Amino acid sequence: MAAPAQGDIRGHEIHRLERPIAAVTTGLQDRHVNRPKTRYARTDDGVHIGYQVFGEGRNDLVIHLPWLSNVDAVWDLPDWAVVFRAFGRYARVILFDRRGLGVSDRPTSPDVMAVEKGMDDMRAVLDEVGSERAALLGYESGGTVMLVFAASFPDRVSALSRSRHSSSTGSRRTSHGARRSKRRLNGAAASRPVGAARSSGG
Repeated sequence: MAAPAQGDIRGHEIHRLERPIAAVTTGLQDRHVNRPKTRYARTDDGVHIGYQVFGEGRNDLVIHLPWLSNVDAVWDLPDWAVVFRAFGRYARVILFDRRGLGVSDRPTSPDVMAVEKGMDDMRAVLDEVGSERAALLGYESGGTVMLVFAASFPDRVSALSRSRHSSSTGSRRTSHGARRSKRRLNGAAASRPVGAARSSGG
């Protein structure tokens, strides 16, 4: 799926038909997940970052997808849709594409793709949606961005988890991982300091 040109997305919201996405049967109540609307946050250096917000709950959960992420196209993958549906049952979930990936603006030079810039991208999204403190879940390379963010803004992080596995390993595993993360995040959101980070997916 080709991303829109930079000039086409500034200050605009992309409206898509919220068509149901067939999900794999995993014991969850609903077998369909609606695709959230994609919006854009603007960073301090003028880059527009695509993001989505969905779900319910008092805790915020930020998910950084693996390389080649795309917050629009990922909903066409049944395993990911199942995971998002599970997380959305107890948290407000925030997905985003860091610069150069998915629906976000393309960089003008390789230097703009530094990990620190990815941290700035996430901060812009959190500010845009009014999230003061969130749990962070980074898949594969996304975990590095989460670590840098947590080290730079510890007061804005309630919990931190990294995973070496993407949800292509199967819906049963990912739905189990969502339930396990729910237990961790519910306990962490109340009082655990960010220094008590864990790594998952071993």
